[in-house]
Amino acid sequence: MHPFTADLRCAPSAPEHPDWMTEDLIQATLRTWQPYYNELLTREDAIDMILAASRLFGALSRPS
Repeated sequence: MHPFTADLRCAPSAPEHPDWMTEDLIQATLRTWQPYYNELLTREDAIDMILAASRLFGALSRPS
């Protein structure tokens, strides 16, 4: 397993994210998914993953 230990909270080029998306959620996403990727995931990758999951859950929760 490839451990992810970098702390990217102070990244100067960090993308904006919604208020509900905490730094803890971003870091947890990186720790969870990094072992499945050969390349190092970025903070932006984590934000994209979280937003995609949010859109999917939103679409699935709409009445049909």
